[in-house]
Amino acid sequence: MVNYRATYINRDIAKLFPRLDKIVYRRFITMLGKLSSKIINKSDLARSIGILPIKIKYGSTVVRRQLRALSDFIKLRDLPFGILINQSESIEWLTDNILQVPVGFL
Repeated sequence: MVNYRATYINRDIAKLFPRLDKIVYRRFITMLGKLSSKIINKSDLARSIGILPIKIKYGSTVVRRQLRALSDFIKLRDLPFGILINQSESIEWLTDNILQVPVGFL
């Protein structure tokens, strides 16, 4: 499993997102795995990887104005990026600092 995770992050994710901090992403994936079938405690999330704003939407598309609160939070806290989890088909950067991740990829 360790080799699979290393290959996934170093090869596949690095091709899709060359600017992504691999160490933070690895921590994020590990944290999500540990949260499987648990009630999410936002304080635990912040302690494990620092502040990482996450917004969850049920639809597959997002109107840019719906990202204003997330974008403002990122700017206010001077964070590198935030994550939007939704029902979309692909991982992509919606803005310079908001990454869209389909729920099926987690």
